[in-house]
Amino acid sequence: MTAPLMPSSYRGTLRDRLRLWGRSLSRIVEITIMTFMVVGPIRVIQWHFQHKRQRGEKVILRSPYAPAGAVPADQLAQIAPHINGPARKSKLMKRESYPKPEYHFAFRRVPLSGNVINGLGETTKRQPTPILFHVTGQDSQGWDTLDQYLRIKNTTLRVLRLMVHMLWIGRESTGPIAPIQQPIADPAEMTTQVKATARDLGAILVGVTELKPTQTFEGSDVPYRYAISCAVPMDREEMLLAPSAATAGAIFDAYTEAAVVSTELAKRIRALGWGAVSTSTVMDKAEIAHVPIAIAAGLGQLGKHGSIITKEYGSNVRLGTVLTNLPLVVDEPLDIGVDDFCANCQICTTNCPPQAIFDTKQMVRGEEKWFVNFDACFPYFASNHSCAICIEVCPWSEEGRGASISQKMLEKRPQPST
Repeated sequence: MTAPLMPSSYRGTLRDRLRLWGRSLSRIVEITIMTFMVVGPIRVIQWHFQHKRQRGEKVILRSPYAPAGAVPADQLAQIAPHINGPARKSKLMKRESYPKPEYHFAFRRVPLSGNVINGLGETTKRQPTPILFHVTGQDSQGWDTLDQYLRIKNTTLRVLRLMVHMLWIGRESTGPIAPIQQPIADPAEMTTQVKATARDLGAILVGVTELKPTQTFEGSDVPYRYAISCAVPMDREEMLLAPSAATAGAIFDAYTEAAVVSTELAKRIRALGWGAVSTSTVMDKAEIAHVPIAIAAGLGQLGKHGSIITKEYGSNVRLGTVLTNLPLVVDEPLDIGVDDFCANCQICTTNCPPQAIFDTKQMVRGEEKWFVNFDACFPYFASNHSCAICIEVCPWSEEGRGASISQKMLEKRPQPST
């Protein structure tokens, strides 16, 4: 029997609708300004970047943060690419060659190491600290300028269109709550309805977890108990071209779809009289960590490349999250054998041009886990269309392979004696 879907969204009172119209008008103004700024000036800036590159000059990133001498030298980012990695690539390269880690920018002031910000080597558990998307009142630790360079350098008309769509969707990430709260006598049945609705809206994987402090960013205020994690697929054919403009477009396509799913699901929950907010994975200030939430919600496990690996789609997914106090039944984390596989696989580590992927687990904020060297990864990521090489060379991301890999890994484990 198919689970019933949740009711349509609650439109709210006249005052609520006026507020939405106000937000819509504000977004229209914002979109108009952004479009004007991109179509004209950013094209000029892109030409300027290209001209400097042709002349062998670097773009100087002038960060206003981290004044000289404010950060100990041993905590500054090591931007130079790693060039002493393995000479022989493991199998599954998707292109004959990848762009070399040669960067056409330089920092006026080197930022605080992203690895320090992320807590590499720390033995005490704590909340993660945002680096690129920031909680109000916090600075960027100096990485803002490289993030801006990424956005300017890699903006195409396709990406711009998707960014506009994301802004428009975001106006309804929160909204009016129906005045009569529907009592939830059976949280398990409610969870079934939530998952059925999310899948009907376009999610391919859905899970629920109880939100933990370590899944929210430092400085954020998240007054919700549950997190609903939704995964949507990325276009595999375009992703196989990574790194490329087509790949960046496919990534933004999936981000946008994840925002559509999570926003509409949050509206349906609010129609039941329960608070809910949609948190997309792009263009938001950091409040939650989507990947740890998805892992806790049973969508997959953390891979060596720092992304989630699902049994059904590998890492070829993007995530959206809904936060709510609607009574739900949480899912358990899955064990599909990812750790067993990644401990012996070298494919993503050897295919990564800047050699940013650690081959062994690292201690990060009190937890031993797979970790990617931010200082090595992000400059390449920013220079090469948001990269994505590691998640596309991953064997789990090949269509139809995940289930067999998982079965093989689990069968190889020692069986308990009887």
